[in-house]
Amino acid sequence: METNVEQKFAELSRHKAILFHGFTREEINALIDAVKQSPAFNTAVMLAASTPNSINRSLEDLIMDWAEDHAYFRKKQAEQSGEGK
Repeated sequence: METNVEQKFAELSRHKAILFHGFTREEINALIDAVKQSPAFNTAVMLAASTPNSINRSLEDLIMDWAEDHAYFRKKQAEQSGEGK
């Protein structure tokens, strides 16, 4: 039987994310470009950088917020390209 912690981890694991921390904006942009060039990358992966506001939040909260933002931006992108109609 799974514990609550294992269940929560399994739920959060549906969301794939890469978190950048401690890099300059230029380094982050270069890393994002490199990640996006990888054959393993797909648009379901969330790319995020830590901020002064996010550093004290729980990883669980961050992943859930990123997932909401990611879904919103993917929907907007699909609507703009005519896929969401």
